[in-house]
Amino acid sequence: MSFKNEFLKKYFPEDLRNKKKVEFLNLKQGSMSVVEYAAKYEELSRFCPYINAEDAMVSKCVKFENGLRPKIY
Repeated sequence: MSFKNEFLKKYFPEDLRNKKKVEFLNLKQGSMSVVEYAAKYEELSRFCPYINAEDAMVSKCVKFENGLRPKIY
């Protein structure tokens, strides 16, 4: 096993990683500013490796856009 996998298993349990993945998938802008939303999006997207694949840029953009509020004041 790689160092990264062993480190994650020991210090960042899979159930916590799964919770972060679900948090990312359910992320909406809500009352956050666009900058805050973008920062949270980037932070949580680490937990969804398939969204960070080179061929997933369109999906990543669609996910980001769908999380924005319909109206920006």
